Amino acid sequence: MTLKEILKLDFGVELPISGGYGNSIETPIIIHRTDINDYVRTEYFILNCLGKGRKIKWKILKQELLSHNDKNIDKIKIETIQTTEFEIITQIENYYFDISECYGNIERPKSSFNENDTLDKIKMRLRELENLNEFNKKCIDLLKKGELFMDYKLASDFLAEIKKDESLTLFESMMHHTQKPIITVLRIIGKELNENYN
Repeated sequence: MTLKEILKLDFGVELPISGGYGNSIETPIIIHRTDINDYVRTEYFILNCLGKGRKIKWKILKQELLSHNDKNIDKIKIETIQTTEFEIITQIENYYFDISECYGNIERPKSSFNENDTLDKIKMRLRELENLNEFNKKCIDLLKKGELFMDYKLASDFLAEIKKDESLTLFESMMHHTQKPIITVLRIIGKELNENYN
């Protein structure tokens, strides 16, 4: 049975995926492009379903973009936490997602890109978003503390807001030019914002 079929059976969802179970770079979960093209939310949703199925808690430790066999592979390293009657078991696991259809190879002139300027613009926009509503304020506060990605639902909802925001083009530019996914960029900026406020 495929992962797509298992998720449909257990959770009643039809996800735009195929491929393997994502536990090795050779058998990634392939995420197909849709009109929304929100592959990060799909990745989180899959990890959340797998966690529920295994009755474990999990949190993201690292996310990085890799190139393998001419494919764009999103590698997500997570820590799993399983509580039994006698002990708490923690493990580190890697999941691999083929996001080639969603991410693509858009060529942009290198000369027009400046990483520090782009980070500064994103930082400035996050400060504006922080003042828009309580939800953003809560998320950005957790981001500064390095705790946002410990809460799947909150992080997923905040990423959905980013996907609709004008700053998305800046995040995409960072990904294309520096191979840093949205989550990595948010972690970098969260750390800088935290240092500025302390």
